[in-house]
Parts: sequence; structure tokens; C-alpha cells
Amino acid sequence: MAVIIPITSNLKPKPYRIIVKASEIIDNRGISDSSILVQQIRSISKARLSTFNGRLCKEKLATVALEVSKLLNINSTPP
Repeated sequence: MAVIIPITSNLKPKPYRIIVKASEIIDNRGISDSSILVQQIRSISKARLSTFNGRLCKEKLATVALEVSKLLNINSTPP
């Protein structure tokens, strides 16, 4: 299994979407500016992962991690 967060070419700003410019993707293999759909995090079989299209730079990956932790209410202080 792999935990994935889908991406889309739809760049409309909405909550829990992170805009990624093509220049922020290392080893970019044809991905244009995109939005990461943090609210749609899910697990899938590794067999469904067919191609490698690139990876996020460290700064953008940290932004994604922060948004995931907010969504899952991780690292919040109790009342």
C-alpha cells in the first residue's frame, strides 16, 4: 500500500489545495502547474502506481505535510 495525495491541473484556489508550479517539481516529466488535493488523501495499492512524474522540492513538501497535519488534526494542543 502507498499513501497518495491526488493532483489536478485545476488551479482554482480552495481550502486544502496547494498550488505547485512546474518549477517546484524536481525531475519534472511533463507536469504543468497543478494543485495538490490534500483533502483527498488515500491509500492505494502500489501496483496502481505506474509512472514516475517527478517529486516535490523540500519546501513544498513541508507545506503539504503541514496541511495534512491540519486536516488530520495532528499536533494540535488539547483544550
